[in-house]
Amino acid sequence: CVKEFPDLLDLVETYRGQVVLLALSSDINPHVVKTFIKNQVRQRETLLNSDWVRVAHDTGRRITRDQFQVTAYPESLIIDRTGHLARHVIGSDDWGKTETQDLVRSLVHNAQ
Repeated sequence: CVKEFPDLLDLVETYRGQVVLLALSSDINPHVVKTFIKNQVRQRETLLNSDWVRVAHDTGRRITRDQFQVTAYPESLIIDRTGHLARHVIGSDDWGKTETQDLVRSLVHNAQ
């Protein structure tokens, strides 16, 4: 998360208004999440306070585990506007690589 979150914010910034980042944390201690986000806000306050980035604490892992069957951390899902899973990433990923950029670009283009 520490490595990927800034890269994911870059992705949101590139496609501002066309993609949404929903970050769910299932950390047991919500204070850890708040501290992490507070450190990120110092660098990108405008983006983190926009409609395109949402951060939530998943108490009891009801969403991450029960709804999305997340078993490892970090784990990322790219979901298109119709709710279909376009890509499921287990572990860290390079969100700036060509393959990912092409996928996001195609999803944005197909949604218009």
